[in-house]
Amino acid sequence: MSEASLSTMWSQRYNHLSRFVQDLEVFGFTQMELNSILTPEKLRELLDFGVPVSSIHCPCPVGPSSLGVPAANLQLSSLDEAERQEALRFARATVELASEVGAEAVVIHAGRVELDFGLEDELYRLYRQGALDDLARARQRLLRERASRAGPYFEAARRSLQELAEFAGQKGVKLGLETRFYFYEIPQLEEMEVLLQELAPDVVGYWHDVGHAEVKARLELTPHEEWFIRFRDRLIGVHLHDVLGIQDHRAPGAGDVDWDFVARNLPPKAIKVCEIGEWNSWEACARAVPFLKSHGII
Repeated sequence: MSEASLSTMWSQRYNHLSRFVQDLEVFGFTQMELNSILTPEKLRELLDFGVPVSSIHCPCPVGPSSLGVPAANLQLSSLDEAERQEALRFARATVELASEVGAEAVVIHAGRVELDFGLEDELYRLYRQGALDDLARARQRLLRERASRAGPYFEAARRSLQELAEFAGQKGVKLGLETRFYFYEIPQLEEMEVLLQELAPDVVGYWHDVGHAEVKARLELTPHEEWFIRFRDRLIGVHLHDVLGIQDHRAPGAGDVDWDFVARNLPPKAIKVCEIGEWNSWEACARAVPFLKSHGII
């Protein structure tokens, strides 16, 4: 078993961060993950409470970008070298922060393939309508379009990760490449395998996101278990949230994920973070730790 961490994603519902810290302890969490919604001012305020930091979701904090783009929108996979370098600047600052506060890992979004994002929106619409034949055709269109465009974006992401891994290694901080929600994002399954084979295992690992992997499975894009089969030996952390239909970031226990399956596949030493949307009820969040304990996850 391990400590349980709550992402500061949940803190968006509070006007005063002192209330977030109080509830974090009431819910049974012993650590927090710093999320990319934190401004420098909010970050300083939160750190003053002294709650241990398990991990940090890059980029954090979200200061202004010199390109006029919100920091969270900057892509490590950008073909625009100025944007790629700016994304790296924020990523290095996040690694530096992790080193300063004693966080074990930084969660990384490696980028995306620029294509018609409406192709994926159509997939979700058809799933909700139960239009299975149309859904299958829409899925094939998305797969073909992504495959035809992915090459240069993946190469840019690969270059960024190599540079960032070198910096993280110097700082003694691990990078966790996260299972992404959208299929146009990087890395998908085969891309994750390539990256993890190339990047040093003592610096870069796999970060499993339960909700993201589950939604991909329900859309028949990637089987949930395949992420565990291929990358369990490199798994360093997990985002724990539930899914109902294809809506994720529900509090664990507020959806229909097979949590016994998750429990069987998680390494005991994995960093365990509940990433619960702020729109969940207080009561649902309060039930998360007891629920996960009942399934042997924490």
